[in-house]
Amino acid sequence: MIFGNKLLAAMVAAVMLGGCSSNESEQIVEMMPIDHVVVQTQHYPENFVSQLETNLQYFRDGIGVDAIAGIPYDFIRLHSDGEIDHQRVANSTTIGLYLNVLTEMERSGSPEARDRLLHVLTQLEQAPTWHGLFFWMYQITEQGELKVGRRGVASAVDAANLTSALAAVAGAYWQDEDPELAKIGQRAHQLVQATTAGWQGLYDEGNNPSTLLRAAWIEDEKQGSDFAPYFVDRKSNESRLAPLWATVLTMNEGTPIPATVFTDMTTYTGHYTSPTGEEFAPLLTWNGTFFQAMLPTIWFDELNLVPDRKMFDDMARVQLDYVTELGIPFLSSSSTIDSRYDEYGVDGMAENYYRNARSAQAPVGTPHATALYAMLNRDHAVELLLDIESRHPAIVSQAGWFDAVNSEGEITNKIIGLDQGMFAASFFAETVRADVERYIREVLGQEAWRYVESLYQDFVADEHLVAGEAERTIPADTE
Repeated sequence: MIFGNKLLAAMVAAVMLGGCSSNESEQIVEMMPIDHVVVQTQHYPENFVSQLETNLQYFRDGIGVDAIAGIPYDFIRLHSDGEIDHQRVANSTTIGLYLNVLTEMERSGSPEARDRLLHVLTQLEQAPTWHGLFFWMYQITEQGELKVGRRGVASAVDAANLTSALAAVAGAYWQDEDPELAKIGQRAHQLVQATTAGWQGLYDEGNNPSTLLRAAWIEDEKQGSDFAPYFVDRKSNESRLAPLWATVLTMNEGTPIPATVFTDMTTYTGHYTSPTGEEFAPLLTWNGTFFQAMLPTIWFDELNLVPDRKMFDDMARVQLDYVTELGIPFLSSSSTIDSRYDEYGVDGMAENYYRNARSAQAPVGTPHATALYAMLNRDHAVELLLDIESRHPAIVSQAGWFDAVNSEGEITNKIIGLDQGMFAASFFAETVRADVERYIREVLGQEAWRYVESLYQDFVADEHLVAGEAERTIPADTE
């Protein structure tokens, strides 16, 4: 009942604000509340229906979504008495995944989701950007507006993730027979197109000493504004969609960003021997975190676009070997048990370990990483998640599964919006990918999709590393 009371209080507050505010606030008042989240029936695995539905509930108003702004929080803390602490900031990647959740909710017949799609697009159209690129984090004001704080970071990775999500929305509704839905598609397309100047800015032609894309533009009230001092330089990291969109969206511009921003990124696999003596060549992320390799696969059918998906499957095998005996989910960046944040990863798929013997490995797993494994092996991922629920029933809450559990059974009280978005989208990613592909083919043109396919043909291992023998180095995009 505490959840319902908090939602009611938030909606009453919205009405009170609307009585004495501007037209923008009145538009917020007209927003239809969302008190239950569902997606199309086919997305629920037969033996995982209630579990997926539980995790979707993070995106209820007053729980993981601000009931006035209509925007998801970066994270919440859920206390044992049912009280929720909301972090009043929004992560732009989470906003993107929320758009994808809303699209699948609308397709299930929800008028509330349709209304919310319109509202979120309005929020994005009014939000501050850097040449069309959305900032990484926004403050959510008490009036429901999105503002940038004293330090704004126009991050290539998060801007690309939100661009990918908007492309999916545009692809879903571009030629819909319903004029209101078609308008949603057109507005999403306009937001995608508006990023072009930002990608040109991050490439910084004429001043860029590299063939790669700069990782971010930073605006700091105290230190001034400048580019981040590093570049997007690994295909295995979640930032790889930034160079992809940068070159695809500018391919027909007067000064197109060259394909090298994608093709000159490097890819490493590692030499891994399993406890049974089998040898594998997993794709290496920097710290061995699983989401870095898998997040872009929500929006692009990378397992079929790359020449050989085996490096992804081998990466999952490394995770499985580590977590199975511990009885925990896969390792990835997540909450710590004491509600901080860390980049957990498995050494066998960590470039940093192969090169520098630096380990991010710890017996702390996060459910969303195992959910991402569903894009590689859906049935096995569901089996593993059900085992986690059986071993650690306290991981389940009415707001979704808590973000982390360790081998001792200790569970954080934190639920992270980004991770809940990845958890949910892993089970309807096939539809999202089809929407993104449709957008590129039908709106940007068949030539643009062929260009995407050609770029992914370069997603192969440039070097195979052996732990202890690889050159010690720090990549350009790692601080």
